[in-house]
Amino acid sequence: KEKNLNLDRELHRLKDKMGNSAEAEDPVLRDVVKERNMLVKENKKLKSELKGLDHNFFDELEDLKYSL
Repeated sequence: KEKNLNLDRELHRLKDKMGNSAEAEDPVLRDVVKERNMLVKENKKLKSELKGLDHNFFDELEDLKYSL
């Protein structure tokens, strides 16, 4: 998540510096946008996977960890 925030900040910094049309021209900015979009997609996927686990699951894992 922190990496995503850093990429988002870098994206905005570069866009402010070069203008919004720079994305099509600047390969570094294009790579930053591509990586950010990939991380956003991955983040959504992971969040949806976590929705399948309830809070009791993590409590049970914690109990197992200390019982061994």
